[in-house]
Amino acid sequence: MILWTDFSRTPLWKCGESTEVVNRATFEHHMGAQLDEYESEGEMKKIYWVEGKPYGKRLSDGMPIRFHLLHCWGASENRMQEFYEASLRT
Repeated sequence: MILWTDFSRTPLWKCGESTEVVNRATFEHHMGAQLDEYESEGEMKKIYWVEGKPYGKRLSDGMPIRFHLLHCWGASENRMQEFYEASLRT
């Protein structure tokens, strides 16, 4: 983390935290992480689909947050087909 902090303060590079919510959207970086921040089903975030786009419900205020992507790896890898099919149904 120290390296990241130092790197982010370097004026030669523009960088930021990709999981920060900006304009009600973020990059979902791990389906099993941040379960204390988003509604979950078991050990993974619960995904809602709106017009083919994935959303999670933020626990602090109930606001739907758009995920620009879903990072499926580990236990969530086997759900990729399910997510794809769900995105087509909405």
